[in-house]
Amino acid sequence: MDSSTETSTFKWSYGVFLCFKGEDTRTNFTSHLDMALRQKGVNVFIDNKLERGEQISETLFKPIQKALISIVIFSQNYASSSWCLDELVKIIKCKKSKGQILLPIFYKVDPSDIRKQSGNFREALAKHQAKFQTKTQIWREALTTAANLSGWDLGTRYNLLNFVHHLLILVYDYALNNKKEADLIGDLVKKVLSTLNRTCTLLYVAKYPVEIDSKLEYMKLRSHNLFGKSNKFHYWTQHEYEFDIGVYLVGIYVIGGIGKTTLAKALYNKIASQFEGCCFLSNVKEASKQFDGLAQLQESLLYEILTVDLKVVNLDRGINIMRNRLRSKKVLIVLDDVDKLKQLEALVGGRDWFGQGSRIILTTRNKHLLSSYGFDEIHNILGLNEDEAVELFSWHAFKKNHPSSNYLNLSKRATNYCKGHPLALVVLGSFPMYQRSSRMV
Repeated sequence: MDSSTETSTFKWSYGVFLCFKGEDTRTNFTSHLDMALRQKGVNVFIDNKLERGEQISETLFKPIQKALISIVIFSQNYASSSWCLDELVKIIKCKKSKGQILLPIFYKVDPSDIRKQSGNFREALAKHQAKFQTKTQIWREALTTAANLSGWDLGTRYNLLNFVHHLLILVYDYALNNKKEADLIGDLVKKVLSTLNRTCTLLYVAKYPVEIDSKLEYMKLRSHNLFGKSNKFHYWTQHEYEFDIGVYLVGIYVIGGIGKTTLAKALYNKIASQFEGCCFLSNVKEASKQFDGLAQLQESLLYEILTVDLKVVNLDRGINIMRNRLRSKKVLIVLDDVDKLKQLEALVGGRDWFGQGSRIILTTRNKHLLSSYGFDEIHNILGLNEDEAVELFSWHAFKKNHPSSNYLNLSKRATNYCKGHPLALVVLGSFPMYQRSSRMV
């Protein structure tokens, strides 16, 4: 039976199977992708258990066989896992025998390293050779096959929504070509694609977003209306948000270097898909100092939300345009690093400028600005705790989540010196002396 015939008669239990190396992407990219797919109604299989042992369980092969699409997330340590490599072999077999769609994602790795088995992939396979002589050649062939397919090289670009959009088009095409299943998923995917067409592109957050989830969870526990009606933080991956009627203002107060921009981007990514229009304005303080800076920021805000170029000749004109064009839209606006009242007045002057359910989020070092302007919520964000600081420093200094015993004391001294400031930890961990050390640990 050829693959096209079997594809049309096979019953798919899952829309997507995710294959990934847990230590590289479980808590960042993979969890975000899983969330984005589930929010759009895609049935995803993800193994949330840590890899144990060297042999993949037969029970995990069954979801692979029953998935319409397998997404393989190639990362730096992917090939070090015999578990991942066995999954990849099975996925390629399903592609050949069942017509399963295989989509590779190259997450901060060069596809040529996978294709040629160079760099980290060469080292990992060399270590496997002694223990898995017969399997190693099969793994090499599977890696080459996957790397030769058209894939998504995300690198430092955080273009997750565009990828999800592409993925859903594939599912939709499948539904159209398989009429029995079209009724089941066709309407859903049409709705999802319509939603994506008005949704904002996700922002790149950070290379190693160590502290982000804990701080977002802290904010959610203290918030009444920022995240919508959802009982638990972990339910973000399963339910769309229902935002209360009203325009809600949220302030994030941090001292310099604590990572306010990183946190604001992560928060934006969490809730952006639920709005008709979104805008993230970075570095408002500095941008407003430029000639006609606030008018330029007004233009940027209008373009991001309306996707139309509107000339703002002066601030009053910009205010009138915003009030008239946005008053019926449910929007998300994030203003990063605001320090003066006039910036707020020019960009988000009144609640009546925006439609019901809108959210305005502002980050600042000026706590008085938040209280005097009447923000509904003010979150005071602290620095990293000791464990988070060591982990962030280790990622930048040694390219792994924890330093070796030889460098543990050095790492703790460095983190104590930085006093939990993410920016200071990133800068210090990126010094050449640590980069040389990372090749020795």
